[in-house]
Amino acid sequence: MCPRRSFPASGKRRSGSAARQGDHYVLTEDALFRTPSAVALVLTGAHINGRIEWIDPDGVALKTRQIRSAESTATT
Repeated sequence: MCPRRSFPASGKRRSGSAARQGDHYVLTEDALFRTPSAVALVLTGAHINGRIEWIDPDGVALKTRQIRSAESTATT
């Protein structure tokens, strides 16, 4: 998944935790995050709603994927 839009690096990003790769950042070390918004803060240096801003290669937001998953689980 990647952010829906670009965010300028604000300097808040921890040095060494992510590296620029083309038009986006990738984590350079294994890390466990409690929320998608927490990882977004590390990668972008901005407070964003990770469930809305993170999208898959098809352009589907994480929140939409989670809702669809919950709905399909509820019907089975």
